[in-house]
Amino acid sequence: MIFLITIMMCYVFYGLSTTLFPSVWVRFAEDIGAEYTLIGVISVISTAMTGIMGAVTYKLRNKFGTSITTSIGVVFFAMSLLLYYFTKSLSLVCLALAFTGIGAGIMEITCNSYVIKAYDAGKQTLMHAFWGLGSTIAPMIMSFTMVHTSSYKNGFLYVAIALVVLLIIMIILKIYWNNKKKSLPEEYVSLHSVSKEEKQTNTNLWDIVKIPNGVLFLICYVTLGAINSIENTWIATLVMQKGSSFVATAGATAATFFFATTTATRVLHGLMAKGLNEVKVIYAEIFITIITPALLFFVNDNIYFMYVVAALMGIGVALIVPLLCHSIKYLFEEKYLGMIVSCSTLASFTGCAIMNAFTSIMIKNFGINSFQVIIIILAVIGLFTFKELQKRVIVVKK
Repeated sequence: MIFLITIMMCYVFYGLSTTLFPSVWVRFAEDIGAEYTLIGVISVISTAMTGIMGAVTYKLRNKFGTSITTSIGVVFFAMSLLLYYFTKSLSLVCLALAFTGIGAGIMEITCNSYVIKAYDAGKQTLMHAFWGLGSTIAPMIMSFTMVHTSSYKNGFLYVAIALVVLLIIMIILKIYWNNKKKSLPEEYVSLHSVSKEEKQTNTNLWDIVKIPNGVLFLICYVTLGAINSIENTWIATLVMQKGSSFVATAGATAATFFFATTTATRVLHGLMAKGLNEVKVIYAEIFITIITPALLFFVNDNIYFMYVVAALMGIGVALIVPLLCHSIKYLFEEKYLGMIVSCSTLASFTGCAIMNAFTSIMIKNFGINSFQVIIIILAVIGLFTFKELQKRVIVVKK
């Protein structure tokens, strides 16, 4: 149980580390003299590095194990936050985004691979709920530092210090595990470690094209994952640009609603997972994701309505990615587990990087309403792809 709690805490800081910066980007952009629309472009650096690092992390995990690999991710998160704290230029912001991406790629592959193998779907969504918890706290921290401290950048420093504490705890637990596993049943140790099958399987990412349903799964994962990324990145900026009368903290408040409902939905599913049909839940999530952005066409200058929309968006994307991720356990053989997670992450974050940049370009040239059009199109593609995947899975099972 102590190892599961530690993984959950890592995901809290994963959410914190990746969300602090977007929640104050408009203010940050003013300080360094950059246009607010650049957020989609420069976020390509982070998402691309997440994908690239995800492509090699499964090999690192196979060699060093879950604990050491995750600790490396924590170090990169801490370095990125310190860069945000000290930087006064766009170039250093880009470097910080690269470090954030590296840490995120490591966390995505290592933590997900561990939980997919060792626990049920409920624990998977709970882990992602802890990411949402960190993401919910992040804009709160930045709002607090903007109001109560000399600089909003202090928020980056506070979280960096907390990451150092987490790293120390993980080192202690690694020493404890090395001593404890000698007295534990072999089956338990195998379940919570990288399997011999994974270590001995010599696969590369492009081998996914040879695996049944591999490519179709990637298309589904990329389109629906891109929605999550775009909404995470743009939710605060979207609210600020929708109405000129909004208060300075409106963007951070909307982000709080978004991540809070995401987290709450994941927690509820984690507690009720055994009584729910995972496929039906994914369908419901996709339908919410299609309908909710359409409401933005009717919003003028009503901040409270924007908060409601942000909350509904959080519900819509809450379970799609974790449930798709956990389905890897049933769609593919265990020896491919790490490779499939890595390949999915690489494809997803590459797609996210492209779609975030594309969203920036569309909004800059055609206005803020381009946001909801892009979300709806991606959701429809994801819906039909997921439907086709389910048909093929049924055929395979028969």
